[in-house]
Amino acid sequence: SGNLEITTTKTNGGWTSSRIWTQGKVNFKYGKLEARIKLPSGNFNWPAFWMLGSNYQFPNGLFGTVPWPNSGEIDILEGLAKNSVAQSTLHGNYPNTQNDWLGGAGLTNVVPIYGDLSAEFHTIAMLWTPGQIIFTLDGTEFARYQHSGNLIQITQNNVTTTFDSGGVWPFDNPFFLIIDNAIPAGTVAPDGTKSSMLIDWIRYSTYQGYGTVTLN
Repeated sequence: SGNLEITTTKTNGGWTSSRIWTQGKVNFKYGKLEARIKLPSGNFNWPAFWMLGSNYQFPNGLFGTVPWPNSGEIDILEGLAKNSVAQSTLHGNYPNTQNDWLGGAGLTNVVPIYGDLSAEFHTIAMLWTPGQIIFTLDGTEFARYQHSGNLIQITQNNVTTTFDSGGVWPFDNPFFLIIDNAIPAGTVAPDGTKSSMLIDWIRYSTYQGYGTVTLN
């Protein structure tokens, strides 16, 4: 019915699903990336609209040369906690290590939501320029990250915090896109359990004169 539908199903004790994964095909650097998404209902989902550095070294070794988190990760939107929480997160490494910021938690901002995000479609967007990433929900900014030696994090309520990243900012490089509806490890659910993540559209454009697409 005009939507991309990513369905996750429990069958014979195992989960099956699918994803959009553009590594080795399409890369983005800066610009505006947005999607209109209806998150899946149910308390067992881990839907995400996110990106990894195009140099990310996938475990099978087919692509990339830089391991996570050094390649950088941009979680534009993740749905968590039975759809009661959604968040955006940046992941990077401490200098000269392969250790993720804050022990794997990354730098996170909770999305200000007004009820269950699976109840209707919402537009989530990233506005990306050199040294800065902004996240918006339905056109309203809720988080801003700025890099100038240290990393500055600004929430929707103008609460500003400074994070000592040691000068690390892996987001001035091309990234590829991922959209998936995963299941957290250890999830218990009966066979026949099913949910669907609906994507109305995905759009990419320049922002403040920045934005390039490269094809492999």
